[in-house]
Amino acid sequence: MKKKKMTLLHVTSFLLAVGISVEPIIQLLGWHIGG
Repeated sequence: MKKKKMTLLHVTSFLLAVGISVEPIIQLLGWHIGG
């Protein structure tokens, strides 16, 4: 159970990190397309 919880925590933090690093790129692309 502990291993599963740690894995879930790692997956969640990984997704958060990916989302944080991808969001500005998407915003920049959207700004370029919109502009």
